Amino acid sequence: MSDHDSDSESESNKQPALNKDEAAILQSYIEQWDLAEVSDRNKVLKAAATEAQTKALQGIKKKLAKPPIKMGQRWTKRSIIGTFQKKELLKTIQDKTRAKPGMKEMINHYTKQLNVLIASLSPEELKEAKEAADI
Repeated sequence: MSDHDSDSESESNKQPALNKDEAAILQSYIEQWDLAEVSDRNKVLKAAATEAQTKALQGIKKKLAKPPIKMGQRWTKRSIIGTFQKKELLKTIQDKTRAKPGMKEMINHYTKQLNVLIASLSPEELKEAKEAADI
């Protein structure tokens, strides 16, 4: 019965396999490990592990950098224009009212300035926004 327990413990303690980049990083530290004194090997191990983890996390951060897709959201001409020209819209409100993004004053002026922005767009830009919303 104790054999069964030890198998489940070893399976739960397993770490995922290293990818090629992590293995290459750790291989590059082998010479330093061999040359280091026993008391300094912990520092070499820590440096190798830190570099391998940093490289692994960089790949994850790149994947998370993509903008999220809003599933189920109904895109309209107005939402397309508001999304693509949000920086310009917020800058206009901030210049006119001195309100910073997120403040109540900014929220109060947002709809009015969005209407002004939509009215100032050319017919071609409005058509493009409508086509993008229909996709």
